[in-house]
Amino acid sequence: MTKAQDIREKFLNYVEMQGHKIVPSSSLVPENDQSVLLTTAGMQQFKPYFQDPERADRELGSRSVTTVQKSFRTSDIDEVGDISHLTFFEMLGNFSFGDYFKEEAIAYAWGFVTKE
Repeated sequence: MTKAQDIREKFLNYVEMQGHKIVPSSSLVPENDQSVLLTTAGMQQFKPYFQDPERADRELGSRSVTTVQKSFRTSDIDEVGDISHLTFFEMLGNFSFGDYFKEEAIAYAWGFVTKE
């Protein structure tokens, strides 16, 4: 297993142990979202659930989810090619649709970084 695969797996397992459902990455080209051409943020696939948390219950089976989302960055596309500007990356994220907010999200992140 590569280091990147190990980090992804450890993150997903840690957040799942905190009561989150693991959700697969959505497509890099968003489906049913005409507001963007490419997925540029880990939360992009979850926009409908932030607006309607009950929909998350129905469609995802949980209001707390985690994912490793493929993303494409365009804000500094003219700088791509040096050691600090990339276009494709993956965002590790945990999301809540009404179950918790910043304080808990920070605690999850801190726990992962310091314990895993």
